Amino acid sequence: MVGQEKNSESSGKHVPLMIYMPQTMIDEVKGFATHNNISVSEAMRLGFKAIMKGDNPYLNGYKAGIDDCMALVDKFIIEMQSKQSGFEQDIRKLVND
Repeated sequence: MVGQEKNSESSGKHVPLMIYMPQTMIDEVKGFATHNNISVSEAMRLGFKAIMKGDNPYLNGYKAGIDDCMALVDKFIIEMQSKQSGFEQDIRKLVND
C-alpha cells in the first residue's frame, strides 16, 4: 500500500483489528508513535508483543517488590530467632545463678 511503512514483520499479511479505547489512551498512543517515528499500528503491535512475551515493567516491578519483602521478612525472622535464643540463654544464666 502506498504511504504505509514497511513493517519489520512483513513475513505475512496483516489482518485488520478493531479495538475500542478511550480517547485519552488513543492520544497517548499517537503521541508515543509520533515520538518514536512509527505508525500507531506498529506501536500497538509492540505493546501486544510485550504483554504476550511477559515483558511487563509493572508486573516485573511488582514481583521484584514481593521478592524484596519476602527476603526482608526472612531476615527479620532469622534476627528474631537469634535474639530469642540469646534472650533464653540470658534467662537461664539468671535462673541458674
